[in-house]
Amino acid sequence: MKRYLMNSGGKDSMASTIICYENGIELDAVVIAEIMFSHEKNISAEHPDHREWLHEYAIPKIQNSFGYRVEVVRSEKDYVTYFYEIIKRSKHPERIGKKHGFVLGGTMCALKRDCKIMTLEKWCKEHGEFEKIIGIAFDEPERLEHLHKQPNSRSVLEEHRIFEKDTYGICEPYGLLSPYYSSGRERN
Repeated sequence: MKRYLMNSGGKDSMASTIICYENGIELDAVVIAEIMFSHEKNISAEHPDHREWLHEYAIPKIQNSFGYRVEVVRSEKDYVTYFYEIIKRSKHPERIGKKHGFVLGGTMCALKRDCKIMTLEKWCKEHGEFEKIIGIAFDEPERLEHLHKQPNSRSVLEEHRIFEKDTYGICEPYGLLSPYYSSGRERN
């Protein structure tokens, strides 16, 4: 059975990639979903420092040093498309029929869902049955509970009892900690 690691470029995903490498776990690919601001103008929606680090350093490191193939996938939607899209379903009935507009604090989940998570889910469906590795730490019980309900899915961080705070120390020696974290932020 094929095995793919879903990597967001964040510390937990990168730590999972490193754990696989250090433990000789074979991967058919490391799959990274990148949200685009504009496909037409080839502008990423990722933080510029993070995107540059990911494409210029992290991906080559994973491919050349670890020997893993990296596949970058992008949604057909981009931020601009999402901005103008009409809302069809919402917990808030007053939003139905209106444009999404600017993605504001507290609403990033919808953009992440529509442009990243759904893209990865579509990619998974196109690749048939395989084992999926996701970067969820040992101290994230709710996320792990959800993961355990998915067939052929696992977390190497859970298996190695690695806490979320410890993923920084796993990534740093390899240079696989996004510069985004040095800005004091926890999420990209």
